[in-house]
Amino acid sequence: RGEFIRTPENLVLHKVLLDGAKASKPMPTLREAVDMFIRIEGRESDDIRTNARWRKEAFKAAEHLAEVLPEGWETPVDKITREDAQRWRDICAIGKCWSPDTAGKYRKLINAMFKGVYTSLEIDRRSPFDGLKIRLPKRISSEARVPYTDEDLATLDKAMAAMDPQERLVAAVCRATGCRPVEVCHLEPEDIQLDAEIPHIIIRPNRKNEGV
Repeated sequence: RGEFIRTPENLVLHKVLLDGAKASKPMPTLREAVDMFIRIEGRESDDIRTNARWRKEAFKAAEHLAEVLPEGWETPVDKITREDAQRWRDICAIGKCWSPDTAGKYRKLINAMFKGVYTSLEIDRRSPFDGLKIRLPKRISSEARVPYTDEDLATLDKAMAAMDPQERLVAAVCRATGCRPVEVCHLEPEDIQLDAEIPHIIIRPNRKNEGV
């Protein structure tokens, strides 16, 4: 029999053996949590691009959260608090002047990630993003917006050259019409009027963009 050495680690182990206490499970880090979330909630779709875009958005949502955490990606999820969520809102959603669509999308993704991970690990804990209110400042009116300069358009054209074909088509429509990317992606075939006297597209509510 070996001699019992009174180290902090051995004292904890001794208590576990005597009291039958359960050793707590190590909490996943934010990086591990987003990987777990993507595995758990990965969208079933025949469209590989749809899956890739969703995974990219889920990762980007977590990346913005990592920016405001002292330990970044290595922060254990149980250490991420409501105060961290509020700091994310103030620094990212408000500080970076996100649109309501972008802020709502990222908050929804992060909230779903926490709920999915907690459920998977059987943790009875509320997501720090659950019910988080985001009141964005009033955006500049369209009358006050400054149009793109020739230099801006040249920069956009250069960026488009590096995009994949599908992204390039969306960017080209945005460049020509002034639409947002989400509006282009949600177009239905009947919204594209190429045979009209003046070819145009119609932006209107449909089954794809409901709630956007």
